[in-house]
Amino acid sequence: MINVETTLPILGSMRAAALDHRDRAEPLLLKAAEMEEALERYFLPDQEITLDEAVSACVTAATLWADVTGNRWSADRAAVAEYLTHKYQFIFGQPAELNAPAH
Repeated sequence: MINVETTLPILGSMRAAALDHRDRAEPLLLKAAEMEEALERYFLPDQEITLDEAVSACVTAATLWADVTGNRWSADRAAVAEYLTHKYQFIFGQPAELNAPAH
């Protein structure tokens, strides 16, 4: 399943793909975990990583997922960045700091 808003696969789809493609399960699960951790660290009131770092983790994981499953996705960094920025603003009611220092 692809998140229509960003064309990013959801974490559940990445984990399901690992079950379906056991020969590639380990790297896919690793990238899914890295994506999840990056999102957790980005979606904090005092961000621990920059938007660019979060986008990179998402794009890397989604690209591997697409390669493993044969699904297509746009790999549009700008769309992913815009989506994460809007989600941050929705959650916290203020724009994210685009260049927040990594802790």
